[in-house]
Amino acid sequence: PIGFAPARPPPGALLPKAIPPSQPMVTIGNERQPLYEGQMNYGAVPQNKDDPLGAPGFKNFDREEVTRTLEDGTPMKAPPLQQRRSMSFAFVLMWQVGWFLAAACLFAFFFYGFKTCLYLLLMGSIIFAVYSFAKGSPQTKCLSGLFIVAVLCGTVVGRFDYALYTKFYYEATQDSLYNHVDPSFNAGGFVDAGMVHFAQGVYADSTNSVGLRREYDYCVAPLVNSNMKQAGEPVQFWAVGMNCCDARGAFHCDDAGVRDPDGFPVARYGIPVRDYEGVLGMLVKSRRDQYLDAVVEASGVYGLETNSHPMLVRFVERVDEFLNEMLASALLLLLWSSMLYVLLALVLGTAALHVVQAEEKAQYRHFFQMQRKAAERRRAVQG
Repeated sequence: PIGFAPARPPPGALLPKAIPPSQPMVTIGNERQPLYEGQMNYGAVPQNKDDPLGAPGFKNFDREEVTRTLEDGTPMKAPPLQQRRSMSFAFVLMWQVGWFLAAACLFAFFFYGFKTCLYLLLMGSIIFAVYSFAKGSPQTKCLSGLFIVAVLCGTVVGRFDYALYTKFYYEATQDSLYNHVDPSFNAGGFVDAGMVHFAQGVYADSTNSVGLRREYDYCVAPLVNSNMKQAGEPVQFWAVGMNCCDARGAFHCDDAGVRDPDGFPVARYGIPVRDYEGVLGMLVKSRRDQYLDAVVEASGVYGLETNSHPMLVRFVERVDEFLNEMLASALLLLLWSSMLYVLLALVLGTAALHVVQAEEKAQYRHFFQMQRKAAERRRAVQG
C-alpha cells in the first residue's frame, strides 16, 4: 500500500558510514543511532526556517532535548511511535468518496427546505479547507484539496439530481394541490401548484403533438377537453415527456395514452415541470426550456393559440407510482455518479499521495540541514 517510511529501517539496513558531529542521535533500546527520517513523527518538520527549535514542527520533541543534542551531542529520545500518523491509499479513497456522497445526498434530498443552510455550510467548509490547505502540513494539504474537489463535485451532482428528480417529489407533496381544474382555466392562476387534479374528460391531444429532436426527443401535447377544442380556446396546459412520441401526431408519455374500458383517459393528475433554480438555471438549459421550444413548434405547425406562460405537466394516473419512480431515478443517478467518481478518486488519490511523499522528503532534508546549521552556529559562539 502507498504510505510513508516505516518507523525503523529493516534489519540489515546500512546506516550512513560517517555521522557528522552535528547529526542528532536517538536512543533505541541500548543502541545510540542517528535520527533518520523514518523515526520522525509526521508533523515534526520545522515550519520556521529561522528558528527550527521554536517552530511548531517540533511539537513531538522536547525543546531541551533538541537543544542539548545540537550543542553537545547528548542522545535524544525518539518520539513515541504511536503518535506518528500515516495515510494509506484506502483511507484517502474513502475520504474522497465519503465527502462526495455526503454533499450529493444533502443537495439532492434536503435542498428543498434547507437551501440557504446548505449553501452556508458549503461556503464555511470550503473556507476552512482552504485555510487548512494554506497553513497545514503536507497531509493536511492533501486531505483539504481532495475534500474541496469531492464536495464541489458532490454539490453539482446533488443539484442536478434535485432538479431532475427529487424536486418533483417535494413539490408534489409540499406545495398546493388544485382539484377539478378545467384545461381552459388560465395557467397563471396555478404558479404555486405542486399538483393539479384535472376535471373529468381532460386528455392529451396527440393529433396536435410534436416531438422536438435534439439530444433527446422532447415531446409535448396540448391538454384539452371536447368543449375547449370545439371553441378553439388558447391552450393553457401541455403534457410533456421525453422519448415517448413521434415527430408528429403520436404522443404516449406517462399515462397520456392509456384509457379505461369506456374509452375515457385514466390520467387525471398533472405534476408541474419547472425551470432550474439559481446558478444552475443560468448555466444550463433546462428540460422545461426544451419543452417550451417544442410548444412553439407545435403552435406554429398546427396553428394553435397558447398562453405566453403555459403550464407544462407530467400527465399521470397514479401520483404515488410516479413519485416513487422519481426517487428511484434519483438514487440510481447517485449510484452511477459515485461509481464514476471512484475512478476519479483513484487518480486524484494516487497523485496526491505521491506529492505528499515528495514534499515530506524535501522537508525532512531541510530539517537535517537546519539542525546542522544550528549546531555549527552554537559551536562557533562557544568557541
